[in-house]
Amino acid sequence: MLALISAVIGIAIGIIDAIHAPARGNIIALSFAVLAVAAILLIVADARLLRWDRRVLAPLGHGTADPATAESATAESPTAAESAPAATHDGDGDAVLRSAESDVAGSRHGDTGH
Repeated sequence: MLALISAVIGIAIGIIDAIHAPARGNIIALSFAVLAVAAILLIVADARLLRWDRRVLAPLGHGTADPATAESATAESPTAAESAPAATHDGDGDAVLRSAESDVAGSRHGDTGH
């Protein structure tokens, strides 16, 4: 996007320069116009990749294909802390995986898991 803005400013500079030196100003304006077209092509390609990325990641739970439904999808899905297993360590330092529910249930009954 910044490249497009810079190219448009360059076109304006070329047009202003064409007042004093028509050949040089036209070359500058034409050169920046080519750069503007290239910047537009890059923006379009980037937008297509962003749409593809959202569509691929949506089934994996990393986003939604439609930004309008993003709020409803996140409200219905459990948070990462609720769905991911919690790692605790026993006396030897080995990781023991337990679900978050069993951690909560154990702490209610006074069980520390050691």
